[in-house]
Amino acid sequence: MRNYSFGLLSFFIIISWISGTNSHSAQIKLSGDLEAKGDLILKGTLQPLVFPDGSVQTKAHPPYFSTVIVSPGTTATESGANLIAAIAKITDASAAKRYLIKIEPGIYNVGTGSVIMKDYVDIEGSGENVTRIQGAPDARYNLGVLNGASNTSLRLLTVEHKGGIEHATAIINISAAATIERVSVIAAAIESACGIEHRSSELVLSQVSLSVSSDRTATGIIAQNSDLKINDFTITATSSSGRSSAMRIDNSLFKIVRGNVNTSSSDSSFAFSIDGSSGGIADVTISSSGTGYENIGILTYSSEFSISGVQAEVSGAQTNNGISAKESSLTVKNSIIRASGGTYSRGIANSSSSLTITSGIVEGEGGSTINVGILISEGPNNIIALYSTFRGATKSIGSQTGWTFDLAGCKLDGPLSTGIGTWRCASCYNGSYAPLNSACNP
Repeated sequence: MRNYSFGLLSFFIIISWISGTNSHSAQIKLSGDLEAKGDLILKGTLQPLVFPDGSVQTKAHPPYFSTVIVSPGTTATESGANLIAAIAKITDASAAKRYLIKIEPGIYNVGTGSVIMKDYVDIEGSGENVTRIQGAPDARYNLGVLNGASNTSLRLLTVEHKGGIEHATAIINISAAATIERVSVIAAAIESACGIEHRSSELVLSQVSLSVSSDRTATGIIAQNSDLKINDFTITATSSSGRSSAMRIDNSLFKIVRGNVNTSSSDSSFAFSIDGSSGGIADVTISSSGTGYENIGILTYSSEFSISGVQAEVSGAQTNNGISAKESSLTVKNSIIRASGGTYSRGIANSSSSLTITSGIVEGEGGSTINVGILISEGPNNIIALYSTFRGATKSIGSQTGWTFDLAGCKLDGPLSTGIGTWRCASCYNGSYAPLNSACNP
């Protein structure tokens, strides 16, 4: 037996009901509550259901076979429970049977728990500004507000860690190959906050914005042993008394294009920290600021990658480095790398790294003690530069013994450490456009 209950419906229909061997039909108008027990069959040619709000329905909506709709409850906590329950009901997802969880507008609060995604189950909100998943789980237990799964896509919503605890991460992916697109990520914490922590798999980010803040350590993205593909993004990381970083990339492959990065701290601020990794950064604007000990645009150890179309502005700390490279190999093209202010300002601080720079501007300015375009601290290695400008009142390029410099068509605006290392110049000139000889001397 089936029960049907319609509250306050007003409609014209043909009703046919079956009782034993008899069937009856009539055209009727109903106002008020209707309860039908048994089979209720509605028939008629384009005879609509007219609902109290004036909407009209002439046919039933098609059933969803692989889409689960999640609606908000009366409270944000009830909405969060609805979302977790909807995921739990899916038990047979596979490569041959994918599912979509579609979340209606609303705030879905999971408290100290976590939304645990399942393999082959995508989650889609109704827009970044209208669907928000939030909570406050403890990241020390590998719990984010959302924990990802492999072969999934997360899109069109906001994930927010509400903070109020020492360690907070909005999204955690562990060995989970995932795609995140058109998502806003927010995280705040007392001790350490992270937007996305990703380990040991592929991660694709597209049109993603991250805002992370902490009293101590704030990091937009942490990636370890992974393959990263990131495009069209913004990251803001702020620390009141510790270290801020937009991306920390360890032992990974990466391709990062079209983004804006802003980091600030009263202690130290590193926009990118790259260790043991390889890849490329293109068309990214970097701002690293704060009044602390050290600010760096790109910090790299034992890595090999290219930089193209990058504009890095680093300022405000005691020591400011546009790029700090250690035992790495970098190719820089069509980029502006600038450090300013504080006590020591260095466009590139280079330790035992090979550099190839084409059509770039590298400068250190405004420091009270040292302003250097490129400062060489350890070595030896080789620097090749074509059609680039190096500017620093202390040194345009400061060298160490054993280094080799091959420069063509470059402007060297500031003194050189000539006589130390090997200098070979072709069609180069100084800050006053006076030509330099083959040994880079006036």
